[in-house]
Amino acid sequence: MTRRKLLAFGLAFAALSGTAASSANAPLPVRRARPADDNRLSGPRWEEDWRILALDPARRGYAVVTFVAGPVPMLFVSARSGATTVAGDGTFANGLLPHQGPGVTIANLPDNAPPQRNSLSYAQGRYNVDLTFPVRGHLTIAPRRAGVTVGPWHLGAERVFPGDFSVPGLMKWSVPVATGTVTGWLESSGRRIELEGWRAYHDHIWGQFRRSSTTWTHWDFVLESPRPGEAWILNGLEPTNGFDSWPHDARWQGMLVHVTPSDVDACQPRITRRAWLGGWTSNTPWWVPTIVRARCKGLALNVRAPRPWPVGGFLGGIGGSAPLPGGAGWIEHGVPQMPNT
Repeated sequence: MTRRKLLAFGLAFAALSGTAASSANAPLPVRRARPADDNRLSGPRWEEDWRILALDPARRGYAVVTFVAGPVPMLFVSARSGATTVAGDGTFANGLLPHQGPGVTIANLPDNAPPQRNSLSYAQGRYNVDLTFPVRGHLTIAPRRAGVTVGPWHLGAERVFPGDFSVPGLMKWSVPVATGTVTGWLESSGRRIELEGWRAYHDHIWGQFRRSSTTWTHWDFVLESPRPGEAWILNGLEPTNGFDSWPHDARWQGMLVHVTPSDVDACQPRITRRAWLGGWTSNTPWWVPTIVRARCKGLALNVRAPRPWPVGGFLGGIGGSAPLPGGAGWIEHGVPQMPNT
């Protein structure tokens, strides 16, 4: 991001960083992302997760690695290249280990055996992913350009137990790697995928909220990489105060980011979502769009999701995630699971 644009962001948002964002028009604080934004939070275990997304348009390949520190430590890995797939996931209740610097370490702790560590770390300008269980692998991410750090989003009231009281829901999002390359390998169940210069994306989400709560709904994420060194990124949701299965474009609040080899532009768009598909899963009615459009200040993103929509794979809720047709992007949409009554 140019110095002029960073200054404009600072003047526009610095005075508003503590105000409530109860409507889609309320400004979201935004600044340039930096490696320190990957540091793990201390204190209560609210939501915190890190994701690495790699794309290989030539073979319609993808890899997604997600580390979750809280509320419960988890790891999710899913990758495909050609006809080869690698996948695994695990929940490690006591597996959040001490970690120095940006990133996180989560381990499986088998009885009478050394910990099986999985980590994301940053050193000498590179991000490294080391996996031992339930998927083995090593990835090195060479950043080309950082994105933005946004938030907080002001969500609905989060219930706190024990004590049965509420606190304001808050969420932040950072993109330390908006464009870059990733090289390495992933392996499970005798299947192995080699990543050789795939397009890379990495983000970090954290805050005083839970993905499984009803303080938000209809969360949209889009990554589109039309060529190496360029990315369009959309991330946002609808703040709520209770479960609501119906989408409301006017209530949606988020950020549209365009990254090129020379610059970073970001603005809060108006979103239009069309051609909805619906269903009922795990006691929850859901709706997902197959057309997503976002526009603001000269930036415009128009994407079509794959059909049929792949239900499943949305962290903490009901929805789905999948590569965009053509293999040069990724799309997600989700709602929280309806609480049992």
